[in-house]
Amino acid sequence: MGSLYVYHNSVSVVFPGKNRFGTSPVRVESPDLSSYPNFAEAEYEEAILGPGDVLYIPRSHWHYVRALSTSVSVNFWF
Repeated sequence: MGSLYVYHNSVSVVFPGKNRFGTSPVRVESPDLSSYPNFAEAEYEEAILGPGDVLYIPRSHWHYVRALSTSVSVNFWF
């Protein structure tokens, strides 16, 4: 997890009073490797979903999602 630069106990500037636990400051599509050099070593998998497809991401697995067209996403934190 060192390559993801995880926030463990940090308060959000965008949402005051909210904790950023379990998030990362790295911008996945344009990472600042001078500030976050270990991110270059992070392993990942890519997938493109089609209409009607569902992606299940197991608990505690890191993910980044970007829509390539107009879409609806539903997220449950359990």
